[in-house]
Amino acid sequence: MISFLLKKILRRLCLFLNKNKSMVDGHKKVNLSTIKNPSLTFINANLSPKEERSYIELIMKYQDIFASSYDEMLGLNLKVAIH
Repeated sequence: MISFLLKKILRRLCLFLNKNKSMVDGHKKVNLSTIKNPSLTFINANLSPKEERSYIELIMKYQDIFASSYDEMLGLNLKVAIH
């Protein structure tokens, strides 16, 4: 019983600490493509190496879902998006 409660408390503490690591604390540039044809994005610099790999793998796996430029956002009114 105590072990279960301790695990639950530790899990919530980790979630709380990770949630409060904002992009203000720093970001890291990541190239999701090649050097000749870069596709740059930014991730939180406070991620653990395991978390960083997981996020990069996820983004690369679903690259067709994420837009890296305004040209890829069909139907977007550029007057609204660019200021």
